[in-house]
Amino acid sequence: MKLIPLAALALAACLMTAAPASAAPKVKYAVAVGDSFSAGVQPGAGMKDSFSYPKVSYTQQMLPRASRVLRFPLKLEMLACGGATTDSIVGRQIKTCSPGVGGFKLPYANTSPQTSQLRYALDFMRAHRGQIAFVTMTIGGNDLLRCVDSSTGGFDINCINGGLDNVKANIPPIARAIQRAAGRGTPLIASGYYDPYLQFILRGGDQASIGQASVGIQRQLNDTMEEAYAAAGKWKFVRVDDLFGTYIPLDQTTNLDPYGQVPVAVANVCRYSWMCAPAPEGPNIHPNRAGYALYAQDNLKALRAEP
Repeated sequence: MKLIPLAALALAACLMTAAPASAAPKVKYAVAVGDSFSAGVQPGAGMKDSFSYPKVSYTQQMLPRASRVLRFPLKLEMLACGGATTDSIVGRQIKTCSPGVGGFKLPYANTSPQTSQLRYALDFMRAHRGQIAFVTMTIGGNDLLRCVDSSTGGFDINCINGGLDNVKANIPPIARAIQRAAGRGTPLIASGYYDPYLQFILRGGDQASIGQASVGIQRQLNDTMEEAYAAAGKWKFVRVDDLFGTYIPLDQTTNLDPYGQVPVAVANVCRYSWMCAPAPEGPNIHPNRAGYALYAQDNLKALRAEP
């Protein structure tokens, strides 16, 4: 019988037990929480009603470039609820979320504190510790929206002041809870709002005056939000109002069909939202795809600035 050399046997054993190909990297999640501006809400085609469009959302639009910046694959975990307030996100107020398109459905019931958006988000992030790439959030606008007559633009100042107090009190504990659940070093980016009611300037008369007055209220809201996130801890706040040119003086104009010369700030509202769209889709306060792309642009800048 011919004996096989020990060296040959050892080589064969090494070949049979060679290490398998390296496993694919675990996917990491971009978690979007908040209201309709986080959810990518749009009017339905040929419809007045609005729907959540996660694929249009600014967080989804961030993913291709964010994946290159962070150097790992990313997946959107869309948890934002169209219509959410700083009370409903924690379950103190029960609000129906905007329906989704393409079969999209939120993974929580939103009928109690135990089934709230925030509770689900915290549980998800704890269950995926180490896989949370970053968190985005826009919340607070609906705390004031109830104070505005959407058809006339009229607003209740006492109601608005109460809404601002609500935002100031509620955002810090929400933001701190997310910060703890997301894990140390996870980028946290909050965004504010542009002023859709600048569009009322195009209507003339008393409504034009209301459009001009709305700018001050919008500045108060964004300032309040920025201060609230600063009080919460390690959140970055994106001034979308600046990005949309909300405070450009109204005597600076540009040509906008079919209106002719209009203030630049108003033209931006028409270009980047549904406020100037014809019925039935417009007027609608939500950004269009290009408007959400502006949100994505500044959120990416904030993400790149992370150490």
